[in-house]
Amino acid sequence: MPRGRVRRTVAAVAAGGLLSAAAACGGARGGAGDGKPTGPSASRSAAAVATGPSGAATALQLAVWAANAKGSAKAAGVVHDGVYGTDRLKGSQTWVDEVGADVTFTFTDGPVLQSMRSSGQGDVGLARSLPEAFYTGSPVLTPSLRGRHWGEYTPADLAGRAGEPNRHGVVLLKEQVEASDPMFAVGALLTSADVHRVGTRTEQDRVLTGYRGTVSAAHVAKAVAAGGPGSGVLPWLKESGTRVGTFEVWLGPDHLPYQASIRGDFSDGAFLATFTWSDYGAPVRVTAPPASDTWTAADVARLRAKAAG
Repeated sequence: MPRGRVRRTVAAVAAGGLLSAAAACGGARGGAGDGKPTGPSASRSAAAVATGPSGAATALQLAVWAANAKGSAKAAGVVHDGVYGTDRLKGSQTWVDEVGADVTFTFTDGPVLQSMRSSGQGDVGLARSLPEAFYTGSPVLTPSLRGRHWGEYTPADLAGRAGEPNRHGVVLLKEQVEASDPMFAVGALLTSADVHRVGTRTEQDRVLTGYRGTVSAAHVAKAVAAGGPGSGVLPWLKESGTRVGTFEVWLGPDHLPYQASIRGDFSDGAFLATFTWSDYGAPVRVTAPPASDTWTAADVARLRAKAAG
């Protein structure tokens, strides 16, 4: 899904209603096609072998093990997309025993925010990610959704097999949720050929050590083919049309990731995301929205087609 194709999503927001607007926010990239967890959790292998310098690779692998031991975290971040604008996200991630995410987005500028406001949706979008489906929604009810807050998208919908016309925008939102997982940047750096230590800094009385590297689809594909990490990052790079991405992650003395940044050089503009994590190991439970409050992707497509007349 080259990003040039998803430019059309912004124009469809107002006509498509709440779910189109919430889905149109671009962001981090991950796969969605076979019903299995294909995002950051796929790169949590203790047997992964890094291609970068051994010292940085060892530190990053320790981060994988440390995160696996905790199983969950709270996430916050700011994402700027050259096409869709800027949003702030806040939520929770869980992995290992259960895989899921519950994230709230607040859009602060750009075409998506303008379209959401013009359709009466406000500034806030919601997302929940589970292995069996991805959900987008809003706390605000609009006529286009006829009394329901959520839309459900299965892996088949996201792959386009169900014919849902706004699937590209929904995938973009799903990818942004996946990038807010602490292992996304770590998994990417484990495939980098030039990953290196960039120094230390102190944040909230915690000394953090930083690691940075560039990542391309070719690097990741080579690592995955060799049985190494990166299976959750490769679809992100391919679908986004990214030529190269620069990833940076800051690890604490307990080896856990506490901060990360991602800079993407896309075929149609720049992408910058910064994330922070806290409350590792806190209980997180992600559930699907009530069926009575949820449209399926096919329902949303019918509503959109009817609204278009």
